[in-house]
Amino acid sequence: MNNLVINSKRLCCIGDIHGAFDGLTGWFRQYDLQDATLVFCGDVGIGFESEEYYKQTFKKLNRECHKRNLTLIFVRGNHDDPSYFAEQKINYSNIKSVPDYTILSVAGYTILCVGGGISIDRVNRQTKMMALAVQYARFHACSLEEGKEKSRHLYWKEEAPVYNEQALQEITNGGIKIDVVCSHVAPSFCEPICKEGIEYWLAIDSNLEEDLIKERAIMDKIYECVLVNNHPLKTWCYGHYHFHNVMEYNNIDFRLLDMSYRNTNYDMFEFRL
Repeated sequence: MNNLVINSKRLCCIGDIHGAFDGLTGWFRQYDLQDATLVFCGDVGIGFESEEYYKQTFKKLNRECHKRNLTLIFVRGNHDDPSYFAEQKINYSNIKSVPDYTILSVAGYTILCVGGGISIDRVNRQTKMMALAVQYARFHACSLEEGKEKSRHLYWKEEAPVYNEQALQEITNGGIKIDVVCSHVAPSFCEPICKEGIEYWLAIDSNLEEDLIKERAIMDKIYECVLVNNHPLKTWCYGHYHFHNVMEYNNIDFRLLDMSYRNTNYDMFEFRL
């Protein structure tokens, strides 16, 4: 079990940022964010560039976070390379990518982090990746397999969320009481509850609808397991769907965070003690 205890006075959750790291420092300064942990609920946008790019980006950003006592926690989305999270490749003093089923203890809250999601445009992304791989193989006179490995990635087949009953039982058996879940996708009863707006992607991807149902079913099982084991769940934050919504279900607040909200660069929810 990956359990992080973070010394912060405030806890905030952030929606998808899709690689918009350059604006974070200005955002910190604009809102004078200090002494806080910011949990990014997937689609951080990690994996599209080289590892060296992320090293340079996060080294610089980490210095600003350290000055402000800000801790950034990245939960994986479908537009993130899973290896960065499973292997914790981003592991600075104040910026960390966390594996699925990580537990955070922050500002009096206990948070379960569960990443993953399905890309509705995956067919298009795979087609573009194949074209890039062919181009790379021709230019470098190498095999197509090498071209696939070394050309730019736009999609990862291990993107879906995973139900890990053993991890959930270890958390429960360890006496940990979850009161917040941060994920990328949400249980089936949460918005959006229809597939309006994605008809095109459903038409060109014959397995997409079934996989989207499975994705939501996995989150349903996590939700049910948390409740059956008497965790005092009060808030569930998630991203992915690119709009803002708040709903109450079974005395739990489900908060869908957008990419931006009310003319701000990021959609953020701050927990109140």
